[in-house]
Order: sequence, then C-alpha cells, then structure tokens
Amino acid sequence: MNQVILSLGFGLVTASILAMGAVGFTLQFGVTNLFNLAFGESMTVSAFAAYLTRADLHWNMWLAMAAGGATGMVVSLLISRLVYLPFLQRGTTQFAMVMVTVAVSFILKNVLQIFSGANFYSYRLPPQRPVHLLGMVFTPRQLTIIGLAVASLLGLHLLFRYTRLGKAMRATSDDPELARSVGIPTSRVVSAAWLLSGLLAGLAGVALAMDLGTFDSNTGGASCSSSWRPPFSVASGSPTGRWSARLSSGSLANWRRSSARTSRTSWRSRSWSWSC
Repeated sequence: MNQVILSLGFGLVTASILAMGAVGFTLQFGVTNLFNLAFGESMTVSAFAAYLTRADLHWNMWLAMAAGGATGMVVSLLISRLVYLPFLQRGTTQFAMVMVTVAVSFILKNVLQIFSGANFYSYRLPPQRPVHLLGMVFTPRQLTIIGLAVASLLGLHLLFRYTRLGKAMRATSDDPELARSVGIPTSRVVSAAWLLSGLLAGLAGVALAMDLGTFDSNTGGASCSSSWRPPFSVASGSPTGRWSARLSSGSLANWRRSSARTSRTSWRSRSWSWSC
C-alpha cells in the first residue's frame, strides 16, 4: 500500500509536468487542426535556453524557467509563421502537414545535437529536504511544479470561459470560416494560440529537465512519444480529460518502475541466498 501511495505522489509530479505540455498540444491542435509532432523538440529547446541563462548568466532557477517559457513562445510562433503557414496557404493536406512537422522535429533535434553533442546537462540544483504529505514524499521544488501546473490549467480554463480571446479561440476552433465572417481576427487568434501553447511547452520542458535531473537533445521528444499516447486518446478539446489521463498514466508508469525495481531487488536477494 505504501508503494502505491508513493507511486501516486511521483505520478502527480510527472502528470503535472506532462499535463502542461499535453494541454499546450491540445490548444495547438484545437485551434489550428495541426498535429504538431515537433512539440517535444520545442520543450527541449526551452530546457536548453533555461540552462544557458542559468549557467552563463547565473540566474535563479525560476527566472531561468521564465526564460525557457519565453523561448518556447518565440520558437512556437516562428515555426508557425515561417514553416507551417506557407504550407497551409498552399492547401497542403493534413497528412502532408504531419510529415512537415516530423521534418521540423528532425531539424530542431539535429541543430540541438550540433551544439550540445551527445552530452547530458544538468541545472545542478541544490538538494532539498523532503516534505511528507498524506503518505507521499515531495520536495519543495516538486510542490512548486505541481502548483505551477495547476495554476496554468486553471488560468487556461478562466481564459476560455470568461475572456474575449478565449471565446474567439473557441469560435475559431469550431468553425474558422464562420468566425472570420462575424469579424473575429482569426489570424491573430491563431498566433495567440501558438504563443500560449509555446509558453506551456517551454514551462513543461524546463520542469521536465528539473525533475529528471539530467537532460539531452532527445529528452522532450522521447518523453512525448513514450508518455503522451494515453492522453492523445482523450478528446482533443478537453484539457480536464488530458489532466486526468496524465495523472493516471503518470501514476501507473511510476508504479511500474518501482515494482520492477522491487522485483529485481527481491530476485537478486533470493539468488544470493541460494548461491550461499
């Protein structure tokens, strides 16, 4: 039972990190109808931007995370304007656009590898005293990440429900032609969606690198490909659904890892006793 509770705690941290990215992906797909497979690489670029500001400028980690979020916004908007928009204006099919996003993903990953090589990087954060909460164990840094994820998702909920921009995004997502005919500036709305999703990608990328301890040029893409399959089965327009899917899959993944470690340890102990 203790193992399940501990796995739930670790799953909460994992779910919080990837939920930010998954909701950002949902926002992109919902407004633009574009399945952007380069999203994970945007997370990695943001993680490296935070690393540079911390290593070279000696910024506080949370200021470095803000720089990573800003980098995610810039990268997301530039990719959409310089790469995706010209293809969409030519009437490129949705399947072909997926191939374009795959190409962008490979380009970003290889550019990162040119500068970073095969090395692993770390923010070199100081150790923190663990906090016990309801049988689960967290560090203050992990609790801050969970709070940041909850605040981000709550902010998006309030944005979509109560602001003109959020309502314009919902209208553009439902029917772009109708939204344009009633005077909604859909191009600006789409740009705002790319900026917001880039911000979430940046925050998720930096938080993921913090939680893992070390990261490289493959971190964001690998996390997306291995961990986002369950959330993608949820409806693309449901941030709450993605949050619950991330919570369940994150907890399950951590429980599997801890169970595997326990099984290996038990097997080694039995093997040692038999050999003796």
